[in-house]
Amino acid sequence: MSDERRLDEQAISKVAENLLSEQVEKAQEIDVDIRTGPLKMVQGEVDSISIAGKGLVTQQDLHVQEIELDLDRFAINLLSVLFGKIELNQPVNSRARLVMTEADLNQNLNSDYLLSKLLPLELDVNGEIVLLKFLPPMELRLPGEGKVVFSSNLQVLEKNKTQQVRCTGVIHPRTHDHPVLMENFYFEEGEAISLEILVVFMETLRKLINSSYLNYERTKFRIKEMNVERGSISLEVEAQINQIP
Repeated sequence: MSDERRLDEQAISKVAENLLSEQVEKAQEIDVDIRTGPLKMVQGEVDSISIAGKGLVTQQDLHVQEIELDLDRFAINLLSVLFGKIELNQPVNSRARLVMTEADLNQNLNSDYLLSKLLPLELDVNGEIVLLKFLPPMELRLPGEGKVVFSSNLQVLEKNKTQQVRCTGVIHPRTHDHPVLMENFYFEEGEAISLEILVVFMETLRKLINSSYLNYERTKFRIKEMNVERGSISLEVEAQINQIP
């Protein structure tokens, strides 16, 4: 990051670094670059902010190897800073790049935090509601050739029947050249769900993975592109956020 920062910009950037450091369990590196003017600073206005981090482990035990986050002009609630948060007065557009290893992804997928947030899929199958819930252990493999292999236990709850199967999907994530492509989907040998449920399930997955934007708590985001290599993945994300981090 640039060294051509005024003393006031350096000071507020350092405060932000300290606040962010308190929000994570572990970090090899956190660097914050805030650009603003003296009068704007008093009013809580910021021209831009760039955040870079390496080797991060959050308080929710989520692991990220690298993150780069850029936000343009926005306003901060100065009162929130006194309580250890950087809260925005209104949603702001941001751009982020994240790098995670295969081990990071599997740790995150099976973390208590993510499992507590994972809601079942609600399917309408011929007028009957069927719930599908992904259960641990979930596994994600990155074998190379742009492929992502995802396996999970799948609990199927019908009106008078409950079953559990294990499924695996092989996908090629979205890039600038093509949308998300599913190469294969199958169940463990001897396991299956009804054709009617499977058809609705696959259509629901197709809509979900091709959604323009997804909502998570107070954040609206979309994954622009995934660059998949053997053993690691990098994500380009656009989001509207309300709080940092």
